[in-house]
Amino acid sequence: MDEEWVRQKREIDSYNIFFSAIKGEVTGQGLLKHGYRIVGRFLDIPDPYNEVQASPDFVLFDGETLLLVEVKSGENISKRDREQMKECDQLGIEAAQNYLSDTDIQSRGYEPNGLRTIQPCIIYYEDFIEECKTFDGCEDALAELKEHAAVLTQEKGSVLQLEGGNVASEDLDDVLSDGIPLPQLPDKNVYLTEGIEKESLAVSICYDCVQNNIGKGRLTVSEMDVMEYYSNREIPIDRISDVLKFLNDVGACRETEDGQYEFTTGHIRNIVGIEQNFEENLVDDWLEGEAESQKSLSDF
Repeated sequence: MDEEWVRQKREIDSYNIFFSAIKGEVTGQGLLKHGYRIVGRFLDIPDPYNEVQASPDFVLFDGETLLLVEVKSGENISKRDREQMKECDQLGIEAAQNYLSDTDIQSRGYEPNGLRTIQPCIIYYEDFIEECKTFDGCEDALAELKEHAAVLTQEKGSVLQLEGGNVASEDLDDVLSDGIPLPQLPDKNVYLTEGIEKESLAVSICYDCVQNNIGKGRLTVSEMDVMEYYSNREIPIDRISDVLKFLNDVGACRETEDGQYEFTTGHIRNIVGIEQNFEENLVDDWLEGEAESQKSLSDF
């Protein structure tokens, strides 16, 4: 399997492991049970007053505490990690309240003005943190993170648990100190990486966009339809175009005469098996190969 796709899968897995802690898949005692609701994913929360912008992977709110959660899947504690948590820590209450006012959180019974605490959190794989501590410099990097955020660990079949750092909410501190049990096989709720790479975008289109909307046996979309579907993410139109061309090439859909893409139940095997294509080729590699083939035929 291509190493780049392995990296993307690990990142997507890390999101889904955390998502299982939100839902409480094992015991029903997840963050939802404790009153937290998802405000959004992969958000940018600007604070012009403090000249910072928080950009966490997940934002959750329980009416008083705003969780800014960054989920990591890599095998290092980077300077970027520390900068992200510092920016989240510097986000002001007023800016966060203003941001919440522009979301649908009020329709779920939560008032933005009830916000009292902003809690930055950063999550690493449990095995990485255990190994990291055996190397020089890791404790210093962790200590710097803990100045600005709660550091958590997670692992399939283990728990989401507090590794260190301050948690302002006593109730949340109790929950994370005890740990939230995690399933060995978490449900799939997230298919798209933070960087919206073409492979994860192809998988997300197939599972999020198509499978959830093909109930009548046929779904026709344009590039703009896909862009609208992901309106909360900034995806370049040429990236969407490349991915749709790829999906057409591998038989997950059919390009129509008017430049749209038609997905049907006849394509379902290739839709649900989309990941198998990345065992050897990434999207760009595939498209470049197709372009070379067309050029060779033209020359012939």
